[in-house]
Amino acid sequence: MRAHAAKILFMAKLSVSLVIPALIAAGLVKVPLKKWFPAVFGAEMIWTGALVLIGFYTTEAIKRVERGLEYAILLASALFVVFLFWLVRRVLGKAEEKAEVDE
Repeated sequence: MRAHAAKILFMAKLSVSLVIPALIAAGLVKVPLKKWFPAVFGAEMIWTGALVLIGFYTTEAIKRVERGLEYAILLASALFVVFLFWLVRRVLGKAEEKAEVDE
């Protein structure tokens, strides 16, 4: 850890689960602050920047999907109304035919 603290901490910071054990190990061997801080700071900037970019593009994708769903729901609603009109005409037509046969 003493020889490669900056490299280890940089790579550990970019992972999700290795950062805490690496920081604990660096603390246990008393790696000086000036040796590990720039590596951790740089890795944190990369990690945070990546998460911000992922969040930005994900919200844009969600907006596009949402817009598409609005159009799909509008189309489905229109088709449902047309189906209801067709069904009512069919039922009323059969009721009139039955009334004519009964007479």
